[in-house]
Amino acid sequence: MLKMFDRIVAARERLRGHAHKTPMMTSRTINRLTGAEIFFKCENLQRGGAFKFRGAFNAISQLGEEERKKRHRDLFLWQPRPGGGAGLSIVGCAGGGRHA
Repeated sequence: MLKMFDRIVAARERLRGHAHKTPMMTSRTINRLTGAEIFFKCENLQRGGAFKFRGAFNAISQLGEEERKKRHRDLFLWQPRPGGGAGLSIVGCAGGGRHA
């Protein structure tokens, strides 16, 4: 089994060219209120509007061709909750991550 760092690096390579690079931002107000410099990772700018795209794409990209075809067919029978980040992410990357 790969060590955690190796798994993270492998996932990063699988996501290259498919996931948006989202910015890190700060807030002067939050920094002032907390007395610290706080960073926010803006994953709301990711495909599907959530960080869940990364996990969904990473999982789907590791499936074999036959398993991917079966799961792709299953998605047409599965109804995600309206506006659900996980559902939007899975549907968005079911075609290989080509859909925004």
